[in-house]
Amino acid sequence: MKTMFALLLVVAALTVSAQTNSVHNWTLKSGAVVPGDYYTSGKLMVVIKSHGTNCLLKISDLSTNDWLYFQECKAAQQQRQRQHQLVDSEFQKDFTIAFDKFRGYYTIVNNKALEKKGLPFSIESFPTDLNSKPEHVTLHYSRAEYDWTLFPKTDFIMLFDGKKKAFDGLKVSGDVLSGYASDPDCLEQFDVDFTFDEFKQIAFAKSVEASAGIWDFIFDYQSRRDWQLFVNHFENLNAEK
Repeated sequence: MKTMFALLLVVAALTVSAQTNSVHNWTLKSGAVVPGDYYTSGKLMVVIKSHGTNCLLKISDLSTNDWLYFQECKAAQQQRQRQHQLVDSEFQKDFTIAFDKFRGYYTIVNNKALEKKGLPFSIESFPTDLNSKPEHVTLHYSRAEYDWTLFPKTDFIMLFDGKKKAFDGLKVSGDVLSGYASDPDCLEQFDVDFTFDEFKQIAFAKSVEASAGIWDFIFDYQSRRDWQLFVNHFENLNAEK
């Protein structure tokens, strides 16, 4: 009985190992097999990563099945690169980036605030490195009307896909640079900070609602396009490393 139980454990372990091991085995015309993941390729060679090391294989040496697999990998990579280029192009168009040489960080602000849809919000971020995901993303509320609608300290609550993020006692200010609102005489503003992962969840959530003072807001999926673009831009950078 103990022997049988031990054999079952071995079989189970081998099964799990086979299921979790996604490394492709490249078969050459000579019959040799080289394990590794597709990385990139040129006209004559394909580069695979094998145990953390780059390995060069001649494309002409690949077996028929692996030549077809190589073509699929190459096409998929090219498609991802085209998508990344499109995201980068849209990001450059919709966001303004400036470097503060005195403080050593960048300021990223989206150019298309949501004011036209009755959503007086924009997003900002202040990373020290443009090639890595920022630690935090700021949601900036600014309103340029004639009447106060928020208390000097207000609560801001956001609901997204059954989750709740609440900010209590936010300080509401009337001092704002002209670039943050359609009217430089902004009456009230506040900021709330999210981690990058929290912001990603909100950007791609099926439903997002928020409440501040007397106001309730609904951010439909399309209105969060710039938020999604921001996330995709930095996710792409991380994927390319």
